[in-house]
Amino acid sequence: SFRQYCSPQSLPLVSMPLTTGEFEVFRSCARNYRRKPITVRLKYLSALEEWILENLPVIRKALSDDLGKPAMESDLTEAYGVLGEIRHARSRLPEWMADQPVGTPLSMIGTRAWSCQEPKGVCLLIGPWNFPFLLMVGPLISALAAGNATILKPSEFAPATGRLLTQMVAAVFPADLVCVKEGDHTVSEQLLTLPFDHVFFTGSARVGKIVHAAAAQLNASVTLELGGQCPVIVCADANLEDAARKIVAAKFFNCGQACVAPDHVLVDARIFDPFLNILREQVTALFGDSQQIEQSPDYGRLIHRQHAERLHKLLNDALASGAVLRLGGISRPEQRFMAPTIITGTASSMRIRQEEIFGPILPVEPFESLETALLESGGQDIPLAVYAFTRSRTNLELIRDERRSGALLWNDCAVHFLHPGLPFGGRQGSGLGRAHGHAGFLTFSNQRSILKQRIGWTGIRLFYPPYSRLKRRLADLLLRWF
Repeated sequence: SFRQYCSPQSLPLVSMPLTTGEFEVFRSCARNYRRKPITVRLKYLSALEEWILENLPVIRKALSDDLGKPAMESDLTEAYGVLGEIRHARSRLPEWMADQPVGTPLSMIGTRAWSCQEPKGVCLLIGPWNFPFLLMVGPLISALAAGNATILKPSEFAPATGRLLTQMVAAVFPADLVCVKEGDHTVSEQLLTLPFDHVFFTGSARVGKIVHAAAAQLNASVTLELGGQCPVIVCADANLEDAARKIVAAKFFNCGQACVAPDHVLVDARIFDPFLNILREQVTALFGDSQQIEQSPDYGRLIHRQHAERLHKLLNDALASGAVLRLGGISRPEQRFMAPTIITGTASSMRIRQEEIFGPILPVEPFESLETALLESGGQDIPLAVYAFTRSRTNLELIRDERRSGALLWNDCAVHFLHPGLPFGGRQGSGLGRAHGHAGFLTFSNQRSILKQRIGWTGIRLFYPPYSRLKRRLADLLLRWF
């Protein structure tokens, strides 16, 4: 089934708008859910974990139908990521929900203050097609842990996973706490007219701007998980075989369709030729030679023909403009297939260096000086991550200081996404806000400040009108010393 062509024009899309009356039911449920004890939130998280573990074959089948994902890849990158989030949230939820005391400065003596985390209310999650299970259920876990009612809008380009999510939600949650709205972009547009308290969007930067504008009309807070051209920097002191293996694995899993996949590789010119040879060897070691890859059960497919045709044209434009094909290049858009491809000789004027590739094409280019390479790339958009391969802390600190990003990985690629203790997200063009673990809990929570004042005389009363000379002197002391 993973070879089956799935065109966005041919998808069976059924719009299921949410009426204002239905939305108010969710609003009422959100008010009730926020007052429930922590045991209720833990119960739903445990029920979700149990459903996933019992339905792993069904999850694998849906992801294979949509993206041709191998079963092992589905387990490790989608199911495990979600299960890790559930277990992390469940073990730490009492700590996250606890009131946080705040110290009292001398100027506020007599008061007691603390902060608490309250649910935002009703949240909308709009998901992508590249990891259609992980990137829908992951934010759902954070929203539930924070005490919100939630509506999911999965991507219409992953219909099998959308149907799976609908079945899962119906089996695990009350219908007025969590629901799934399948359909095309018109469903998203209609949902974005409703007064949600928070909107969490994962997808392209172009659509992210539309969602951000719509959320602004609602006065809703928003989280945008977008993308960007994540660079890899390989310094001369790197372990070349280790670096090449990690880059190949991170770039070509899910057929390169990952926001955290390496977009291009910058390699110290002194090691460029040997590293390029090792990189090609690692592609063969992990996926087989060019003929084997097309039949390999360990290599997925592109989401639909239009995306395959875009990548085909992107590669041909680069080659026509002077880029050199070093590996792969086999492309069959009608079968949603493109082999792992490595090219060199790209220029900043080429489309392939200006757009996020989001597919199995890897440009590799040499640099003469790390400082110069970082200076030349400093004006580019801020990516989700920068991947640095070096043994030198000095090199790492230079990369950290000169190349901004949502995350920086030292001697690996993309694995930070699966670390539930790390905040995940981008900056500017690569995103807004943070997800995962405690950061995800905070994203779906309102931090409420509470201050208790004593009854009767307080220090603040010294500064009530009328303003005498004594009060003026006290004010001067306050400004100077407190």
